[in-house]
Amino acid sequence: MTRSHKNVADVYIHTAACLHSLALEEPAVIKKYLLKVAELFEKLRKLTEFPRFYMLNIEAAKDLSYRCTKTLIDYENSNKALDKAQFKEQRHQLSKSAKEELINFKQKKVAAFRKNLIEMYEMEIKHARNSVSLLQSCIDLFKNN
Repeated sequence: MTRSHKNVADVYIHTAACLHSLALEEPAVIKKYLLKVAELFEKLRKLTEFPRFYMLNIEAAKDLSYRCTKTLIDYENSNKALDKAQFKEQRHQLSKSAKEELINFKQKKVAAFRKNLIEMYEMEIKHARNSVSLLQSCIDLFKNN
């Protein structure tokens, strides 16, 4: 799918360049329209590159989500281990260092999960803003034409 998007973008680049060079050789009346069409093809190229860019970002978000899920599983496992340790504490006293180690592990995992989650949502917000601005500029271009 990305290869097809790249091929379409290449065709748009070539078409826009040809129209632009043709506009330079034509009279002023036709030149204006040819430049507008060349600009339209340039915007279409950007729109065809957008899904490819978005797919790559989705893959990155999936990887981030996978890491967050893995961190959450580790966190749950450490909680289970802590619960087991607390249950066994009634029979056997755990050393203070082991308790501190379990608590530190839990805190580190929670902090890492929170950080990854914040990064993922910041990236989604950034891409949503970029999408809105690109679509708004295309709408404005079509309104002006």
